[in-house]
Order: sequence, then structure tokens, then C-alpha cells
Amino acid sequence: ISINYNHGMRCSYSDARTNSTVTKIRSSTIRFICDPVAGVGYPTPPVATGMVEDPYNLCEYNFEWLSLYGCHVCGPADWDWHWSDCENNTRTKVYYYTSNPPMCHSGQSLPVDNTKYSCNSAIYHVCPSGQHSTPNSTCELCPAGTYSLSQGERIGDLWTQSLLSSARITTFCEQYNKNGTTTIQKDCEAWRIDDPEGGSISIDNFSHFDSDEAAILRVVRAFIRNATVPAYIEFTFSLVTEFSEPLIFRDNFNVIKTWNVTTPGPITYRYYPNLDENNFFHTFDFVYSSFYSGKAKNMRSATLWSIVFSGVRRPASSAHCETCPVGFVTNGTGSTSCSRCPVDTVYKAPNSCVPCSVSEYALVGDTVCRPLRLDCGITDYVSTYSPCVGNTRQITYEPATDPIICHANNQFSTELNAPCGNCPIGQYVKGDRCVSCTGASQYYDSVTSTCKTVTTGMQIINAIELFSSARSADYNHFPDQVSGTNLNWTNGCVGDCSSSGWRAQNDRIDSGVSYKKGYSHLTLTVNFTHHGYISFIATNPDSTIIPAKKKRMSEEDYVSLEFHVDSTPIPINFTQSHRTTVSVPVSQGIHTFLWLHTQDSINPDGNIRSELSTIILAGVGSGAAIGMACPVGYFNSNPNSDSCQPCPAGYYSNTTSNGCVRCPVGEVSLVPGSSTCYPCGEGTTANENQTACNNNQCVFHQQIDGAVRTWDLRPFSYYTPMTLKTSDDNLFFIFSLCAPLSPSDLKSLPTSDKSYCGGPNSYPAFVCQEDTAKHESYNAGSLMYFTAGSKTEAIVGYNHGSSEGCERGMNRTTIIRLVCDLDHRDVNIPYSTFKLDLGSQEQEEDDLKRCVHTFTIHTRYGCRVCGENEQEREEGSCTIEGKKLVRYVAKKGERCVPSGEEKWESCREVEVNELNNSRTRTPETHSVFFR
Repeated sequence: ISINYNHGMRCSYSDARTNSTVTKIRSSTIRFICDPVAGVGYPTPPVATGMVEDPYNLCEYNFEWLSLYGCHVCGPADWDWHWSDCENNTRTKVYYYTSNPPMCHSGQSLPVDNTKYSCNSAIYHVCPSGQHSTPNSTCELCPAGTYSLSQGERIGDLWTQSLLSSARITTFCEQYNKNGTTTIQKDCEAWRIDDPEGGSISIDNFSHFDSDEAAILRVVRAFIRNATVPAYIEFTFSLVTEFSEPLIFRDNFNVIKTWNVTTPGPITYRYYPNLDENNFFHTFDFVYSSFYSGKAKNMRSATLWSIVFSGVRRPASSAHCETCPVGFVTNGTGSTSCSRCPVDTVYKAPNSCVPCSVSEYALVGDTVCRPLRLDCGITDYVSTYSPCVGNTRQITYEPATDPIICHANNQFSTELNAPCGNCPIGQYVKGDRCVSCTGASQYYDSVTSTCKTVTTGMQIINAIELFSSARSADYNHFPDQVSGTNLNWTNGCVGDCSSSGWRAQNDRIDSGVSYKKGYSHLTLTVNFTHHGYISFIATNPDSTIIPAKKKRMSEEDYVSLEFHVDSTPIPINFTQSHRTTVSVPVSQGIHTFLWLHTQDSINPDGNIRSELSTIILAGVGSGAAIGMACPVGYFNSNPNSDSCQPCPAGYYSNTTSNGCVRCPVGEVSLVPGSSTCYPCGEGTTANENQTACNNNQCVFHQQIDGAVRTWDLRPFSYYTPMTLKTSDDNLFFIFSLCAPLSPSDLKSLPTSDKSYCGGPNSYPAFVCQEDTAKHESYNAGSLMYFTAGSKTEAIVGYNHGSSEGCERGMNRTTIIRLVCDLDHRDVNIPYSTFKLDLGSQEQEEDDLKRCVHTFTIHTRYGCRVCGENEQEREEGSCTIEGKKLVRYVAKKGERCVPSGEEKWESCREVEVNELNNSRTRTPETHSVFFR
């Protein structure tokens, strides 16, 4: 709660921004935050700002006060109960607080019920799911329109504010502080119900919460010890990401599972909590962070569709059945769930779906039957093409089903003598058929309409064409195989869907029909045997209904079409005609493509749909031969070859050519197939093959104050890679200062994909960034540089890391400040302190977006090596073996590390005589000392 105090004394100050004097009345705000272990507590500056008074808004004072009395007064909503163990065939109710410690104070005391209930009574009698208990301890089927879960509970179907209250669900935000703590923010916009009749609760990047906040949905449940059913929580959700924004599931504040890849799904996840004598109730959190939400161009969201608990029970929960929400029905008696009325029916209480007449239709979620649209448009028909005869064919138009929403008419009657059109890609017309070129190393050139032989700098690859008006390209389904190429499709819709997903309509596909909120998702997985591309024509329903900046789902409609390649979003730039061609190069290997139509708009006409056509897959294992220039980083110099080879490391190719170019002097390419070379960083030089940058075994020379200074970092080479955790428990770094990390250095990473940190498909990494929340690791720097900031400080940097999750055009960079620390003496560890630098909050957020991280190491090796005039020789006394220890030390006032190692030298004759004389006088004294 917040308490405000106003009408204070008048104040005036000069506002430098407006160059004016501001006069106002002083006011104060205290924001009380519930903390059951804080006692009375005391006011402090807000954690987020660290300032009581905003320098740009003076005379307004803000405080935060963590206190027990920031919690509400205790009442029945703060406790629940479970059964005790059965003794002598009786049990008692045991009451407990649903949070630990209780998030309340004073008020009503926790009830105590010493009544002994029979273990065989109806109040305890447990019936199977779909049944309820009777007074005589028998079980009967739940009536139609009701359902039950044995010792279980279902949250979902129809999400309402009253449901959140009755199901004891709370939503709020957590703010991440720079000191690693979190603060609860009650005044942010967290998870919310989009529609009073909605089937979900969601959070998205247009919500009112900042990049350092996370939206929390929390639900607390007590599980029954020794229940007759397994104890678990099962939930169904969808996730749409752009910058790997995660959805995190926690149990009692411990992270259980993280998802950060677009999966409109939906995904159903079941978790079995660990139950013991002192841990029978659990706090479950669904945590969503949108990160840099202002940068997202498309909808980023997490949506919960339903939550099911098993092994939980509230008083007499098995003694009755739950009534289905309005608009939902059961299929007879004995049901365990409810469902919406199907297409072309509407709900009628108490438990029936009434069909619409033949001249009407209703979408899923509709409350009334609507008249069929008078005239079907061309997109409401499916075009079927007959084989070509004499360069003509017949086109038949049939109304699209799934569902039918308009009146068929004669506007689109059968065309008897329609032109045959072009052949699919890589083919030409021969008679009434489409054929491919048959000559060796030949392909069909559509520009010249001839078969050509491949030349240097080119390759021949196979291509197939789907869902176009070309000849012999009718697809009224999603084919498993085309011309010998296997296609793995996954199609579906989640939400208020009246279609089962995307609809194949021969010469195109569309996203289907949804009434309100829905995700139509289509996934295609294909094996590319060569480097190639995927292209398609996309049509957006009407981009004018998509707001430039959407604030709240309930205020504005939202429709989008997105395309992802291997979980990476690819921008689709629509023109004013809402139609565009998308072409994306793909490498050799297996790739997964996702088309996602997102709708959050009431659409009773069913005409808000996205369309795709002329999908071309080039580079697959079979199909028609097409000619294609070698991709960048590859070459073909053999006129008798029809394939391209990767440029070796040390070379590159960034244009279509028949050969690769040696990297310029001082530059390197680290891996085969490079399209560019990178200059070696300061203090390093390219090796002879230009495949790596040499760092002189980590010894660097820099000119400072007119003299050449030396820094010797070789001790870091002898030390195992360093691991540093940050204030974020999920983020840490692995460093190898002088040489790239080896595969053995990365074995300890918990992520499943380690390739970004030095695997076969990426540059070698000096620094690996590990994010356990996202379950990903990143190359945080591949090329090293060294520069001296002063005589007592040096900087080692690593750039050209990976770009995943960074602002577009940015690559990860790591900067390490080596600060001279002559007090560091430990020869086993090459540093005394090692930490991540944290600047201002604004600077920190900017660095995160640019993927720049700065660290500071205090070490003696951050000091320069002493020059000849900056050190002096020290000699030890002679030993009985006639040897003396010699070393060099820095002269007084010089902050440098002496050069040269300690060594033993033979004593001079006069020193030996002196030692012998000393032994004669005091034979027990012959210790080593320095002078």
C-alpha cells in the first residue's frame, strides 16, 4: 500500500531543463511492502533508484518501508486445511497458512478443529474422477454439465477475475536490483485476462513493465500426504519470443524449468513436487521477462491456457461436482473436463450446444448464430486444376470448408479453357507436360528459357515448389514427400480456433479461422543436402489494424504473421498491398521453419487470415535442377564440377566467384567457409597461414611515456580457465585469457548446445557466456587485443563473439581491466580479485543490449615489467654449498614486476672465505639473508 502526505511547505527551485523556476508544495509518499520477517521496519530510499528525491522532480519525497504491517490482517483467505493421518478410523482437520511465513499479521487466529471425522464418511470418501460422493459413502457419476477430478483441481477454460480470487492466484512484478536482490512491484502491469470471456491469461511485451522487471503469476497449493492419486501440477501454455525471452517455472522459489524458444504449441508440462513431512504445500511461480520489450517488432508473449493439480483437496472437494463455466458443456455424465461448443453451434444453458440453421454459422466462442455472408470471395474458395491439354486446363472452384462461413454463388464458376500457366521452378513445358533438363550438369534457366551447363562459380542444386498455380502443383493437403524429398509438417491452432490450423488449398495455404485470440502455427522440417534457400509469397490480412505501438490487448486489436528459421525470427516487410516475397538463405543440414499467425481481435466474419503461396525449397535432396551461384564463403573453380567447396581458413569469398581470396595482410579467417576476414587486434599479429592471431605467448609491448613497456601475462596460461558468476544467478562466464577455450574446458557447461563456445560450427572462443535460465551458451569473444591504459593498468579485450540476442548488427564483446596489484603474492592463482563491473543502471542496460561486458582483475600481472633502470639486483648470502640466491626487485617508488627469475649463482672466493671464517666463530649460524 502507499500512503501520501501532501500540503507541505512551499518550495522553489530552478529547472535546468526548461530554464525556469518551479514552485510547488512539498509532498511525501511511503510505499509499504509486506515483509513478514521485518517487524516494524523502517523507511529507506526506493531500491530501484536509491534516491529519496528525484533530481528532476524536487520537493517530492519517496520512501519504501518493508514491514510486517505492510501485510494485510489475517483472515480465512490466508489458510487452508488438510486431513490428518487416520487413527482408530478417525481423522481431524489440520489448518495451515498457505504461505510460509504468513503474509499477514494479527487478525483472526489459525482455526483449530478437534472434531473427529470418520475415515469412511462422505466428507472424506474419495471417488474417482468424473464421480462424486454420496451421503451413504458411495460414488455416482457427475451429472451432465458438471465434472470432477479425484483429489484434484482444474484452473482454466474460462479465466475471470473472480476465478483468480477463488483460485487464490496473485499477479505482480519483481524488480531486479543491482545488488542481486529483488523487490516486489505491485503497481506494474503483470499477467492479465485479455477478455472477460477469454480462455487464457497472458503477459506480453506491450505490458507496462520495464526491462529490469519480471511478471509473476503465483499460485499456492497444499498437497495431500498419502493421497490415492499422484501429486503433480500440469499446465498448458504457449510462448512467442524474439530475443529468447524466457518463461520460467519455479517451485518454492527454485527454478524447475525454463523455456525460451517460440513454441505456440501448446506445450503441456507435468511436474511432480517433492513432498515430505514439512513440505506439503508449495508456491508455484510462472515468471516472464520480456527483456528489451521496446525493441521488439512483433508480439512477444507467454500465455497460460490451463493449470491442473492432482493430489490436492479442499474441504469436501470430492463430495460434489464442479459446474462447467458458461459457454462450456460436457459430453454426457461422468466428465472430467468441459469444452466449448464446436463450430456452427452455440451454447444453451444448462448443458447443450444448439446447431445453427443451414443459412447460418457460428465460430468457436461465438454466442449467437450469424447469417452466412451473401457472397464468398476468391479466398473463400479452393481452386482445383485439371491436367493441361493443348495448353489449357479446367479450374474448378469449391467453397472452403473448416468452416463454411459464406454463401457459394456463381461468381466463381468452373473455368473450362483457362491458361495452363508456368511450370514449377527448374522445369519447362514440353508438349502438355513439365520436364527437367536431362543433360549432364545442366539446369533450366527461366530467363533465357533454355537448358544451360553449369560454369565455374556456380553449383547445381535441386528445388521443389509447393502451393502455387503452376502446372502439376495441386496440393489440397500438406504432403509428406515431393519428388523424393521428405517433408515433416506440424500443423495446429490453439485458442478460440474454428479451424484445425493452417488450411491447404492447392495453390495457397491460409491460417484458418479464429473468433478471438488464437495462434495458428505451421512447422516444416526439411533436410537440405546443399546450401540453398527457402522463399515464399506472404499475404497479410490487413496491416492497418496492427497498431504501431500497442499498449493493452483489451484496448486494441492485434494481428501478425511471423516467420522463424531454426527459432530465429526473420522480418517480413509488407508493402501497402499487404503482399511480399520472402527469401532466406539456408546452410546444408536439417532446418525447421515456423509460420505463426497471431490474432488477438474479435473476428466474427472469419476473414482475418494470413496466406502463403509459391513455397520454394532449393538445396533439397531431390527435385528439379536449378543453377545457383556459390554462396559467400564457398567456391567452384572446376568447370567439370557442379558443386561448391568451402574456402579454407585463411581465405574468404564474399562475392560470386570461382575462387577464394587470401585474407589481407594482418587479417585472418578462423574457420572454413568464411565470407570475411577480421583484422588482428592491437598487440597481436596474424600467423603465417592467417588462420589465427598470435599474441606472442601472452607477452605484450606498448609505448608509454616515450618508452616501450612490457606486460607479461603468461602466468594466466598456466592456470585453468576462470569461472565468474554474476549477480544474476543464471549468468556466468568462463575465461581463458591467453588461448581459446578447448572442448574439454566446456564439458562442465550445463547447456545442451555448446557449439557457440568453440564447437565445429563456430569461431573458437576465449570467453564463453553461459545463461542457465535460457539454457544457452554464447561465444563472448573470438579475437584478442591488448592495450595499455597507463603504466599501472592494461586492458585485454575479446571481440567478434556471437550475435544471438544482441541488438541487430552487434556482436558480443568482453573487456577485462587488469589493475596493477603488487600486494598479490599467490603464485597458484594469478589474481587477487575478479569481478563484473557495474556502472549506472542506464549504462548497464545499454551494455546488455549491445552484449558488452566489462570485468576488472586485480593482479600483479596487471603491472608492467620493470625496465633495466627500474629494478635492482639483490644477492643472498652464501650457503655451505658455496651458492647464493640472486633476484631482482623494483626500485623504491616503481610500480612494476621485476624481470628475470630467482636463480642460484656460485659465490665469489672472498664470499666463500668469509663464510668459512663465520662457521669457525659460530658454526651454528649460516642462514641466508639479502643485502
